[in-house]
Amino acid sequence: MATTDLTAERLRELFHYNPDTGIFTRRVKTCNSIPIDSPVGSLNKKDGYLRVKIDFRSYSLHRLAWLYTYGSFPVEMVDHRNGIGTDNRIANLREVTRAGNLQNQRKAQRN
Repeated sequence: MATTDLTAERLRELFHYNPDTGIFTRRVKTCNSIPIDSPVGSLNKKDGYLRVKIDFRSYSLHRLAWLYTYGSFPVEMVDHRNGIGTDNRIANLREVTRAGNLQNQRKAQRN
């Protein structure tokens, strides 16, 4: 996985994460049109995951949930146990190898 300078401390300064709902909300105001406590993330239609930009870099919210909860990014991949890419509850996330993640696919690939 790619390296990043984002730390759990920086993430916790910017956002609050509710592990029971999997929802991130803003702790700080970054622009006038987006209020504090508003939900964070937009759907990436290509991969079906929620993403957010922090310091000009895009992050998947499921990886940020892992960072927020455990204090470091996962070494391997993060898998959604129920196969729903927008369900970022920590109980629904697990660290797996690429091979393990491929075994959990719900639909056939084009090739």
